[in-house]
Formats: sequence, C-alpha cells, structure tokens
Amino acid sequence: MNPSLSALAEGKFAEFTIQSSRIKAHYHEAGEGDKHVIFLQTGGAATSAYMCWYMNLEAFAKAGYHVYACDAVGFGLTEIISGSGISAAEFLLAFMGEMEIKRAHFVGNSMGSMTATRLALEHPERVKSMILTGGEPRIESEESRAIAPELGRTARLDFVRQMLTKSPVVFEDM
Repeated sequence: MNPSLSALAEGKFAEFTIQSSRIKAHYHEAGEGDKHVIFLQTGGAATSAYMCWYMNLEAFAKAGYHVYACDAVGFGLTEIISGSGISAAEFLLAFMGEMEIKRAHFVGNSMGSMTATRLALEHPERVKSMILTGGEPRIESEESRAIAPELGRTARLDFVRQMLTKSPVVFEDM
C-alpha cells in the first residue's frame, strides 16, 4: 500500500459539539479544493465509512474532488464523548461546519441516503446534488421511529450482532 493510501485508510479525527453533546468524529479525506463530495455510509452491523467507500475515495479525488467519508455516530470510530444522542442530519451539518464546507455533493447508501435526504429537506442550501442508493429516504416521524428497531430485523442479522459482541476465542496449541 503506498503512503497516501495508508494515510487514507487510517483516517483522521475531529472533535466538536452539537447542542450539549461532545462528538469525536473519525473520517477519511482525499483530494483538495472546494468541489466537495461527502460519502454517507450504510447502517449495517459493524460498518464504517471506509469499509463502505474505500474504492471510491481516491478515484473521486483523482477526478478533482475534495472527498470525505465520516463514520456515522455509533459506527466505526465515531462516538459521543459526552451528552446524549443526536440525529444523523445534525451530525452531518456539524461535521460540514467543522470541515468548513458550505455546500457539497452527497453520495449515500441506505442509512446514508436517509441522512442526505433529511439534510436536503432541512438545509437545501447546503446540498449541490445527491446520489442515493439502497435506502428508504423518508421523513422521520413518531410512527417511523416506533417501527425503526424492527425494520430489516432477521434471525441472521440478530445472530451477526450477537457474534460481533462476543469476545474473540483464542485457541492455544494442544
């Protein structure tokens, strides 16, 4: 792996406050300039922004874009240091502020599609364009929040989540 790809894979951190919550955001950045593209990840079990978009970041940077892929709150290495939960759109808006991005193109998959849609509805002046895939862009409401924990729930997904929370097993020579 060349040094630029290694640094890209490692990522960076930024800390900022959203309302009363302190956030430590982990992100990947490539390219430079003011043509910004923000990649928004899926919300699948154990995903991260880099895992979702590593094959796209350098290609977009080489095409002349300044690209970002930030782990969503609760995914990858992004975490709430203090305070309580925040919405994905609030997080995205604060991340854009921290990176000094006024407007951007967005590429979102699944949960990322819903985040981009929410941002576009609440802050259309911040969105240049959107590519949305594999998601259910929808408006959050009491009803959608009530059913969200059960959407897409399967025995397989429950099993994967259970396995990801277990400590690794170490086999010693017999």
